[in-house]
Amino acid sequence: MKWKVNKVITKFILLETSILILYFVLLKSVDFKDYYTPFVLSFMLINLSIFLYSVFSKIYKTEKRVSKVLFYSVINISYCIVLSIFVSVSILKISYFQNSKLDIQDIYWIIILLISVSAANYLSALKEKVRRLELEKELQNLNMELLRAKLNPHFVFNTFNFLAEALRQNPQRAEEFTLRVSDYYREVLKFKKQWSLLEELKFIEKYLEIQREMLLPIKFEYKIATQEKVKDVIVPSGITQPVVENAIKYGIKINSGGIIEIRAGLENENVRIDIFNTGTPQREIKPEHFGTGLSIVSQQLSFIEGKISVNVENGLTIFSIHIPLIKSH
Repeated sequence: MKWKVNKVITKFILLETSILILYFVLLKSVDFKDYYTPFVLSFMLINLSIFLYSVFSKIYKTEKRVSKVLFYSVINISYCIVLSIFVSVSILKISYFQNSKLDIQDIYWIIILLISVSAANYLSALKEKVRRLELEKELQNLNMELLRAKLNPHFVFNTFNFLAEALRQNPQRAEEFTLRVSDYYREVLKFKKQWSLLEELKFIEKYLEIQREMLLPIKFEYKIATQEKVKDVIVPSGITQPVVENAIKYGIKINSGGIIEIRAGLENENVRIDIFNTGTPQREIKPEHFGTGLSIVSQQLSFIEGKISVNVENGLTIFSIHIPLIKSH
């Protein structure tokens, strides 16, 4: 938040400095005889140029190639300055010289300004719509990949093997386990693109209950703590499951037990989900070392301008998921 405030203040100072410099340049050109005209012209010219540049830059802001962005920026700046000069002069004629009859050229420039802004807004909105459709498609593909990861044969075989063993030794326990697995897969099969954080954590609790049964005699405890104000926040479905799976595989199993703790809360304008597990990694965890599940999570988060980070602290590995706030249902 502080960084954003500082950025606004910096922009304001640069704007005011630009107006002041241009004002003195124009004032010198009229030999310091007319104070009002240079002020109005400098104020209009700088503000209009910045406004036009911000509007036109929306069209190419999603370009990934730096060379293209630089090319479009140079064209944009040049066009904005030229258009701003002629339109500012036209506005000055109306405001200062009170000229009710503008030249045909002045009218042309004002019409060009209106058409340019309208066209830029339309094109940027169209491009944003296309980008969102592409994003939706990518997210849908990633959700399907995540769904396949949850239905992976290894996990299914383990549950069936565990169930077969439990049926011989403890039929009641086998029945309870079957209901848990059935409940878990019912949630998986009705997967949506996104749901509330509360739904996500209830889903992950079902997964933890299944794993706690299957890992015996290895024992582990889990705890889920959520701030009330973020329970209804929308998050991608199943976003925490690959992280919890990783925590069990490389934390609980290797250390023959331990704890898994999930904490969810608000941090600035993001939902932050911290997943703690017993044990520290044998090597530094980097995105290039991520397995299939964590890679999918990382990609999902990048599409919605979120991120995943890893820290080691007091013998615990902490995966932190940062998700920009999405409006609730």
